[in-house]
Amino acid sequence: MKFSISSSDLVKGLSSVNGAVPTKATLPILEMVLFEAEGQSLKLTATDLDTSIVEQLEADVEEAGSVAIPAKRLLETLRQLPDIPVFFNVNEQYQV
Repeated sequence: MKFSISSSDLVKGLSSVNGAVPTKATLPILEMVLFEAEGQSLKLTATDLDTSIVEQLEADVEEAGSVAIPAKRLLETLRQLPDIPVFFNVNEQYQV
């Protein structure tokens, strides 16, 4: 999976879905945000098993794919950046 997006757009999207990420999750996967890149869009999904929030963002997707990323850690990191393009490149060598 390869895509790029403005850091400010990604922070807005992550802030929106972060409302569904529990502060103390009983399952580690619930602390993640699912990134799904396809076409020219990036879909962010988070859930606490009662509530789910999905956000659709415009992104420059070079290679489609999906990955789960720790929500709070990524959001804290991105908030420290100025408004610049950020590039994600996920190597899918460990496929099942």
